[in-house]
Amino acid sequence: MNKKHLDSRFRDLLNRNRDKEKLATYAAMAFAAFLGLFLLISGINIGFHVLTFIGSVLILIMVGMFSYKRTEINRGGDAWFDIITKTPENIVWIMPVVTKHTVGVVITLYKERSFQIKTTDNVTLNVKCDDDDDQLYLFYGLTTYLPNVHTGYTKEARYLYDDDPTTFEEKLKERGSFTPLISTDVNDAINQQMDDMGIGQDEE
Repeated sequence: MNKKHLDSRFRDLLNRNRDKEKLATYAAMAFAAFLGLFLLISGINIGFHVLTFIGSVLILIMVGMFSYKRTEINRGGDAWFDIITKTPENIVWIMPVVTKHTVGVVITLYKERSFQIKTTDNVTLNVKCDDDDDQLYLFYGLTTYLPNVHTGYTKEARYLYDDDPTTFEEKLKERGSFTPLISTDVNDAINQQMDDMGIGQDEE
């Protein structure tokens, strides 16, 4: 399985994730905007100024969010692939995330595992792996192009990243808390699994 094929599958994974995320984001923003418009019109029709105010604020928030986040929202999988493969220094944190889906806050139906890839300009790429193949191609991309990026989650890391993404790595190193992917047990497990599957070998 050659590198060109592996890169193609990794790029495809990023594109599929970004397409889903963009659709969900636009749907949520459209719903909020229509809700604001409904409240605005209802408030005007019945003379209830509180509804008018709430509707107006909601619409303004959605317009502001779209204007501010437009570049981030429209950044597709191809753009992320270029960032990861050509300018990996712009990636500073790989954060594993487990999302629990529950009923009544008590019973866990299932868990979703994903990774957040965070940049120095405070932009996050969420990558969900729907099956084992996707997971392996994601791991291939991470270990190949981002082996020296801090990996894992701590409250300290969250605080430092939120404070200033551009100094995130430097401050972690100063505190002795920097954990690059290549030094973790996860990296060893990933490489072993990839070897077992024949991923990363130059096969035709």
